[in-house]
Amino acid sequence: MDPTVVHAERPVGILATAAPGAATAIVNLGKALTEWADTAAALDTGSIGVGHAKVIVGFFARLPDGVPAEALPECETYLLQAAAGENPAELARRAAALRHLLEPIQDSLPDAENTDLNELFAATTLGGRGMVKADLDAEMLHAALSALSKPQPGEDGARDTRSPALRRAEAFAELLRRHLNHGDNPVECYERPHVSFLMREEDLTAAEDTEPPAVPGVSPVTANSPPSASTAKASRSTSAAANASSPPDNAGR
Repeated sequence: MDPTVVHAERPVGILATAAPGAATAIVNLGKALTEWADTAAALDTGSIGVGHAKVIVGFFARLPDGVPAEALPECETYLLQAAAGENPAELARRAAALRHLLEPIQDSLPDAENTDLNELFAATTLGGRGMVKADLDAEMLHAALSALSKPQPGEDGARDTRSPALRRAEAFAELLRRHLNHGDNPVECYERPHVSFLMREEDLTAAEDTEPPAVPGVSPVTANSPPSASTAKASRSTSAAANASSPPDNAGR
């Protein structure tokens, strides 16, 4: 039996054994199927699998405006008949072709340029991990990831043993890291991420009379040091004064 087929008599077992993030997808699919009775019935009897049902539901969710309501049952019947002899990937190509036929010619855009098709799902999984699934412009995505995800030989010329999936994941993480480090991000909860740096005033004053050790890429900190250009761009600096017996009134937040 096709393992992707979901039978109505064991939904609890399916949800209990589903991978992280998959249970939510199954629940959302069940909600969407309330509008498409024939597809729900086919899934209930095992005539089609979960993958087929997702394709059919996704087809109707992405239909262009102006498609006559009376055409929808015919589209559902057509896709259900095709699903009997095709796997979900083949059915997805058929659904995309059918959707293209239903698009008004004057308003039709290539899929790569149609931002209405953009989707990104991000779910938190176990152990502090996250799962991302996206539907974006392939050319833009490839341009952003290609250079960062290519194999990188070691300093001794050793072959890069990372899998293509790992290289792409690390390239995507690097893009996120560079964006977060740039300092132009919107405020999160009305406040930028902050770091409180506390030092005794007498230590700063004493540092004026000494030559601090040189650290590559780091400017020495003194009592009168202004914020660096990168710090001033990415944050807000607040001076705080305190004596030995009381905490500072403002820790820079």
